[in-house]
Amino acid sequence: EGASYAVVLHEGVLTPMKAGMTGSGVRYVSLEGPPLVWHTKGDAGFLAKEDAGETMIAAGCVAE
Repeated sequence: EGASYAVVLHEGVLTPMKAGMTGSGVRYVSLEGPPLVWHTKGDAGFLAKEDAGETMIAAGCVAE
């Protein structure tokens, strides 16, 4: 129930993110700072720029 949030650490910067709708897994978008998107499915995920092509920043990431 309610909103789901995540905090992503990338290049020494913590970015708060909020979950949104997706077909499979969870898609988080940044709440502040540069426009980023964090896609997860289970403990795996990837970080991308939130642009037309979702330009990949980091792949093969895992939750800790």
